[in-house]
Amino acid sequence: MYVGIGAALLAGAMWGITFVAARLVTPYSAFDLAVARNLVFGLLSLFLMVRPEFRPTGISLRDGLMSLLLGFIGYVGIFLSVSFAVIYAGASLPPLVVGLMPVILSVVGNVREKTTSWITLIGPLSLITIGILLVNLWAVRQVRLGDDSADYLLGIAFSVLALMLWILYGVLNAKVMRRPDAPKALPWTSLHGIGALLGSVPLSVLILQDPAPAISAMTGMDSTASNFLLWAVISGIGGSWIAAWAWSLASRHLPLSLSAQLLVSEVCFGLFYGFIYEKRWPSLEETAGAILMIAGVLITIRVFLRTANGDENAVVNA
Repeated sequence: MYVGIGAALLAGAMWGITFVAARLVTPYSAFDLAVARNLVFGLLSLFLMVRPEFRPTGISLRDGLMSLLLGFIGYVGIFLSVSFAVIYAGASLPPLVVGLMPVILSVVGNVREKTTSWITLIGPLSLITIGILLVNLWAVRQVRLGDDSADYLLGIAFSVLALMLWILYGVLNAKVMRRPDAPKALPWTSLHGIGALLGSVPLSVLILQDPAPAISAMTGMDSTASNFLLWAVISGIGGSWIAAWAWSLASRHLPLSLSAQLLVSEVCFGLFYGFIYEKRWPSLEETAGAILMIAGVLITIRVFLRTANGDENAVVNA
């Protein structure tokens, strides 16, 4: 279990890079960076297959196609959904809706595989929910409840779609990795990268049509383009490949109801990176929110460790 907890925290730390990376590559957009990151992710996956341990040998065709699909869903589908949500509903609503994913995914995980009692989950999930709302307090204040604007409603729909895709990714990935005959994490991750690559190649055409495209700027290699390439590589290696590999390990060693809650580490690391970038201390709301999220996760870890050690007070009666 400790391996899974460490892997989940590593995935959160790596995914948290994406919170600040898009702000570091201006004048390039988040769309430019996402496509470039996925291209790095996919090309790296292909390059690593030079080594036998990274090749998907022994993985069934069904599992191989599943991993390609998950790579597309997790690194292309979710990003596009969030992007359209921001376009139609503004920047406040999507982070709030998608931010609730650890709580909802944990509930879904415990429904699918009841690894602890609901009573033991109510407390930590409540703390995490309140924490998420606090760190997104600005977003909460900006949400326009009752707005009948067609664009805003469309933005809500895309936000919910992004949330559902995240849940789908988490459930399907855990379903495969929790099997006794689960594929090894290295080739599984490589197939994720190829799935992200295949989904991003068509999107790169849109970048090439931009007056100052990210990809064509690579040939110029001025300081701005060099900075963009640097963060594309960092995001592709850390925020994509290492994160996907670590999350696969976490999904193998932890029940989904626990690993999902550990995803709040992505928010916490993202906040931390953002504070460094903005050179400021967190606000009272952000501090309180982070403390509540961490407290909720620590309580859950304690419950699951007691369960793993056979404590009858934490074990669910079948």
